[in-house]
Amino acid sequence: MKKSEEKTCQNCKKNFTIETEDFDFYEKINVPAPTFCPECRIQRKLAWRNQHVFHKRKCDVPGHSHAIISIFSDSFPGVVYEKDYWWSDAWDALSYGIEYDFSLPFFEQFKKLLRTVPFPSLWSFNVINGDYANYSANSKNVYLGCSSVDSEDVCYAFYVDRAKEGVDLLQVTDIELSNTLVNCAQVSRSTVCVDTRQCIDCHFVFDCVNCNNCFMSSNLRNKSYVFRDKQLSREAYMEEIEKLNLHSRKARSAYKSEFENLSKVAIYKFAHISNAPDCTGNDILNSSRVSKSFFVNESQNIKYSWRLPKSRDCYDVYAAIGLELCYEATVGGLSSYASHFYTHSSMCRNAEYSFFCNGCESIFGCIGLKNKKFCIFNKQYTELEYNSLLLKIKKQMVDIPYLDAKGNVYSYGEFFPIELSPFGYNESQAHQEFPLSESEIKSSGFTYIPQDIGQHNFTVTNLPDTIGATGEDFYKEIIPCLHDRKCKCQCTKAFRIHPIELMIYKKLNIPIPDLCPNCRYSEMLRYRAPFKLWHRTCMCDKTTHGHEGSCKNEFETSYAPERPEVVYCESCYQKEVV
Repeated sequence: MKKSEEKTCQNCKKNFTIETEDFDFYEKINVPAPTFCPECRIQRKLAWRNQHVFHKRKCDVPGHSHAIISIFSDSFPGVVYEKDYWWSDAWDALSYGIEYDFSLPFFEQFKKLLRTVPFPSLWSFNVINGDYANYSANSKNVYLGCSSVDSEDVCYAFYVDRAKEGVDLLQVTDIELSNTLVNCAQVSRSTVCVDTRQCIDCHFVFDCVNCNNCFMSSNLRNKSYVFRDKQLSREAYMEEIEKLNLHSRKARSAYKSEFENLSKVAIYKFAHISNAPDCTGNDILNSSRVSKSFFVNESQNIKYSWRLPKSRDCYDVYAAIGLELCYEATVGGLSSYASHFYTHSSMCRNAEYSFFCNGCESIFGCIGLKNKKFCIFNKQYTELEYNSLLLKIKKQMVDIPYLDAKGNVYSYGEFFPIELSPFGYNESQAHQEFPLSESEIKSSGFTYIPQDIGQHNFTVTNLPDTIGATGEDFYKEIIPCLHDRKCKCQCTKAFRIHPIELMIYKKLNIPIPDLCPNCRYSEMLRYRAPFKLWHRTCMCDKTTHGHEGSCKNEFETSYAPERPEVVYCESCYQKEVV
């Protein structure tokens, strides 16, 4: 058994530790230990995920000339097919196969495949009326939804499982008729809720559970008719709500500022971990032995991962379901087994360095294959030929490694270099979590895609204060964003209201927003803790909580010490919530 070992990340030069359990996992799946630290590994994977920057470009299917919606910009030098055609049998990915050249680094040759094998315009499955739905499945009427599953009539929905009639949703489950929810579950007929579960008819609430008809309150449990943290009778509550004029944009703007202050003074639990022994991270449910991971449920033996339900024995996986023995994957898809260093692939076994592959087994360095076996660089081999050649390639990847623009060494065991990503760094999710300036992106050797906001003739300059003052065809209007690009939110300067979105606002009786979707998304992100952990001590100093002086309990939390939140340990938090 190999002991824990401290390494220096070859990318950021910071020290990181590879634990004994990590070495055991790497030995189990027969891969070398990483040379990048966990944070740099996350950044590298996220650079291969463009979740909601869409482009109009020409479909590259021979004989086709129509424009398609794509996550690949028109400056990308590769080939992009409309997704339905890509999934058809009208073309054969094996026709792009190439012989392996042992005189060149592996990633130099993989780059050639990236430029020749067709990509699907979007990565979505069984989505009806979802031209702008990406990484989504089994849904209907999805507009600009990303990672939206089993949902209907949703707009601007990110990491959503089972939602119906919702706008501006971030990391939510089982939602009905609601707007602006962050990290919520089982919420309906509600607006502006954060870290809230099992609530109905609640507005501007933080960390409330099993509540109904509550306004501007935090840390509530099993409550009804609570107004600004004060218990009222039903009649008194309804009278106060009527005075608020929640239908008014001007009024809601003031309540939004009030909620900002409320969220700063509320009590924060160090992590949302429920029925999950031996777990560290945040938002972990019904799991065991999950470490340094986030948004994980019904899983076991997981580390350095995010959005990973129903999986086991996986490290460094981002956005997948039902995996086992997988490592270093982003957009990890469904039901893969023993697959490593891959992206945008599903239902594969023993697949390594694959991209947009589905239902394959024993493939290496392949793109766009469906239901194939024993392929390397999209070339078919017999099982004997495949196994013999694979051993030689893995050795050659060590003997002749790839060097990126920064001089980082990529041997067998490293995920794809960022500089090979078909997406611009600034349009990938890496930019969201690890923002870089245009000059920093270019100096790092990454791709920068300029944001084309175009010229707009605004048809509305003063938005109606209430939704009642808007007609049924208001979705045709061109609206100026209040930020006017004077922000760091990738503001689009102008936007339209989608018909589904308009319908939901009318049902909720709330006004049209005055910020573009990108700016609203950035505001929601502020309420979501980052995918990092800090070692901290409980901030509770209340003598009624069973400790003398300040509480001495320590924990790992996603809330950095310099953030304003008041963070409690499990014991003090449970004594505080009411």
